[in-house]
Amino acid sequence: MAKDGTRRGGARPGAGRKKKVQPEEVRKIISENALTEEEKSKYPKFNPLLCDGSGIGCTEDVYYSISKFADDNGAIERLPKELIELFAVAYSRWVQTEGEITKNGFISAHPTTGADCKSPLVEIANTYSKQAQNYWYLIWGVIKDSVKPQVDIDNMESLMDGV
Repeated sequence: MAKDGTRRGGARPGAGRKKKVQPEEVRKIISENALTEEEKSKYPKFNPLLCDGSGIGCTEDVYYSISKFADDNGAIERLPKELIELFAVAYSRWVQTEGEITKNGFISAHPTTGADCKSPLVEIANTYSKQAQNYWYLIWGVIKDSVKPQVDIDNMESLMDGV
């Protein structure tokens, strides 16, 4: 309560930390929206220069999965192709660096002294994770704004109509 006796204050809309997107949610969207070659032709063509060809991270698969997810939610026209590409690249690079960390460990040898130190891949993975997360927030914002609100029908009202 404020000094003048009014009930002002409290939590503000949009205040506080942003909710972190869990990698499992993004992986689920990507796996649920896997496409065949003929379905891929429906969306803007993926730039092959963005994929390293190693198959680790599957940049092209991420790109088409997110495109399908956006199309299913009516946002493909409003979502720039470049934004989806940026997300796909950052996400696949993050997956690739996490795979290298899993294979090689968190600790590496210092280049001059040979002493144990933190692997540079840890910092690289954090950077790509943050980039992917920021791009995902932008993508999700466009998708969320594009989804038409559903008509809310009161069940009690529909029951009363029959009486």
